[in-house]
Amino acid sequence: MDNLKKLLSYESVSGYEYMGALKTTTLFEETGAGVFCDKFSNIFGVKNKGKNFKVMVDAHFDTIGLIITEIHEGGFLSFAPLGGVDVRILPAMRVDIIGKEKIPGVIGVKPPHLLKGTEKKAYKLEELFIDTGYTSDELSGLVSPGDVALFNSEYTELLNGRIASAGLDDKIGVYMVSEILKGFCNPDITLTGCATTGEEIGLKGAKIASNSDTFDLCIVIDVTHGRTPDGIKNRSFPLGEGPVITLGPSLSKEYNDEIISYARKNNISLGIEVEPGNTGTNAWAYHSAGESIPTVMISIPLRYMHTSYEVCDKKDILSGISLITGYLNSKEVL
Repeated sequence: MDNLKKLLSYESVSGYEYMGALKTTTLFEETGAGVFCDKFSNIFGVKNKGKNFKVMVDAHFDTIGLIITEIHEGGFLSFAPLGGVDVRILPAMRVDIIGKEKIPGVIGVKPPHLLKGTEKKAYKLEELFIDTGYTSDELSGLVSPGDVALFNSEYTELLNGRIASAGLDDKIGVYMVSEILKGFCNPDITLTGCATTGEEIGLKGAKIASNSDTFDLCIVIDVTHGRTPDGIKNRSFPLGEGPVITLGPSLSKEYNDEIISYARKNNISLGIEVEPGNTGTNAWAYHSAGESIPTVMISIPLRYMHTSYEVCDKKDILSGISLITGYLNSKEVL
């Protein structure tokens, strides 16, 4: 999974995906697809252009992060969240600020020895600052409001095929899209693989990508909650037992049934998640586009979502690739 490791190293905070778009374009070119990038930094790879049945396989390339709002005396920076950042995880986190050059920083907090009774609670965003070690004069020449900061996180191999890193949501999916493009060989289908931008700030890239062609089916690859001792069992799934398909009114029953049937016939373990409303993912954008694109959502169980060390199982990723590639290659088009 060297290409997944590469993807995780590419900077792609929501709204600033252009930083890593060129590198990701190169990765898509390795699949043999025709590759292009739109004005919103969405990256497309197309195989078998011109067929009557058109499928989109989508995953979002952007990650959550921080945006600098103010520089303070002593080299401290105020910031705001980009996407669904959980304030609880930020104290003592290492970050990289992307200004005129990459600058390391630490999000500092008052030590427990100095806290008063009323202060012993969860921190508010306005109480947190990035400490850079620079003076304010030095920093003002390197960083400006509007620059972004990324979670400083190293790709880490855990035991039993587990991996940990920031950005697995949804670089996992982008990696899977590239591998599906590589393995796709159905001569009757036009397949478009897309790494979309802006998902974490409102499904923005998918709304644009949905208008790039008239698709007959969209398969969205994202993540779902991996099970932990404190998790809600009917909304979380064990790692290592395969990908998860979502059922609900905003998703295609016809194509869900086909994929579930394919998985059973080929002994591919597939979890079932139920979503009665908005999935909160790009699947909602495709389902709601134009006259609506029939949409399926396949997810990889992920622990500690939206933190600096998310955890998943490589077996689930490989199983998801096999499921989607096999289904598309075997699909008969009338």
